[in-house]
Amino acid sequence: MNDTLDVENTHERNASVKYPQLKGRTSRRSRKFNRPPSNQAWSWLTSELINSLAWRSMSVNCRKLIDRLLLEHCNHGGWKNGRLVCTYKDFQEYGLTRNKIVIF
Repeated sequence: MNDTLDVENTHERNASVKYPQLKGRTSRRSRKFNRPPSNQAWSWLTSELINSLAWRSMSVNCRKLIDRLLLEHCNHGGWKNGRLVCTYKDFQEYGLTRNKIVIF
């Protein structure tokens, strides 16, 4: 696959599995299983994000940093997105070394 920056990254280009479109009503059972868990914290990652070139090409340390911030977001019930506090110690306990953490 040729992933260059000048090639548009679309869902159609990246999707390898095509699922049939279901028609009609869904059963109560399928609606129950196709929703976020009610008793757990969760975060939403869209297919557009996961299929993006930036997401697929990030380093392991970048992925650990993003995962730790997502975990912190879930720990606050998804409400304090702009005010999350994650210290160097928190990142180190999650597996990042201090020199891999960059402050912007």
